[in-house]
Amino acid sequence: QAPIEQAIVLAAGCGARLSPHTDNLPTALVTVGDRPLVWYTLQALRRQGVRRFVLCRGWHGEKFDDQKEQLGADVTFLDCPRFATTGMLETLRLGASQLQPGGFYVAYGDIVFRASCARRLAECPSQLAVLVNSDVPGIQSKGFNDVEAVTVATSANA
Repeated sequence: QAPIEQAIVLAAGCGARLSPHTDNLPTALVTVGDRPLVWYTLQALRRQGVRRFVLCRGWHGEKFDDQKEQLGADVTFLDCPRFATTGMLETLRLGASQLQPGGFYVAYGDIVFRASCARRLAECPSQLAVLVNSDVPGIQSKGFNDVEAVTVATSANA
């Protein structure tokens, strides 16, 4: 199977759980260790061969412009002006419309994970794979009732 070289990064939401840190800043740009959270996501995926990113932005999206150099030339910003009323599936749909044919990763811009997580997804023989941390759910973890929708496509035209 061909290597996965593109990714959608969902970073449009307002991050209410991190207020007041996110009152005027996207959650993905909250700094941890002198770098924004989304930087760690990009680095983990780059280590697995991703060369093209579509970063979907909404809440205070213009703040990403100041981080463009640090995030990298391989990151394209996609504005999602209706993010507050449409939810992340519409944001994902908009992001997917910007991709080339072939496989891609989808990652949240405000969740840090090891590069090995992306590697495990790439090694999975299925057409659709989801990686979740079920061993140590946190207090803020989303439950089954919080999932917006789950779908499986079996063809490129689905």
